[in-house]
Amino acid sequence: LPFLLPISPSSTSSSSSLELPSSFRGKITLCLDLHKNLWDQAVIICANYTFCLLAYPGLSTLVVSYTFDLGDWMPILMILLYSVGDCGSKYLPTIPLLASLSNKYAMFALQATHVIPLVIILFCVKPVFFYFDLIPLCASFANGVVTGYFGSLCMMKAPSRVQKKHAELAGKVMTMWMIAGLLFGAIGGWAIITFYVVGE
Repeated sequence: LPFLLPISPSSTSSSSSLELPSSFRGKITLCLDLHKNLWDQAVIICANYTFCLLAYPGLSTLVVSYTFDLGDWMPILMILLYSVGDCGSKYLPTIPLLASLSNKYAMFALQATHVIPLVIILFCVKPVFFYFDLIPLCASFANGVVTGYFGSLCMMKAPSRVQKKHAELAGKVMTMWMIAGLLFGAIGGWAIITFYVVGE
C-alpha cells in the first residue's frame, strides 16, 4: 500500500498538508476510505493501461504491411503513431470541455471504446481481416489517444476527489493502480502473442 511506506523528514517538511494516521489500523482505514472515493478512477486507469499494453508494443510490431509494402517500416510507423497520439492527448484534459468529464458511467463507456483499436490490431495479425495499411495505423494512433487522455484525466481528477491533506496519497493510490494496469497488460499481451498468435 503506497502510504504505508516510510516518509522522509524532508518530504514531510516540504508538504505540511500530508497527514498519516499513527496506527496500522488507521492507515488501513484511510486506504479503504480513499478507495471508496477513487474506485471508479482506479478501475478506469487500470483498464486504460491494461488495454494499451495488450496491443502495444507486442501486437503492434507484428502487423504486416500489405497495401504500401512498407516492410520493416510498418512496426516503426505503428509505434510512432501510438507515441504521437499518446503524447498529444495528454494535453487534452487542459481543455475545459474535455476536462469537465466527471460522470463515471460516461467515463466507463468511453474507456470501453479502448477495446476497438485492440480488436482491429488483433485482426490485422491473426486472423487477418484488414489488409489496408491505414486501418492498423489509425488504430494504433487511436490507442495512443485514448491511453494518453484517460491516463492524464484520472491522475488530474483523483486528488481533487479527496480532502486536500490526502491529495498526495490519492496520487500514490492512482499510481499503484496504473502500475497494476501495466502489469496486467504486459502479462496479457505476452499471453496473446505466446498462446494465440505464435501457438497453434
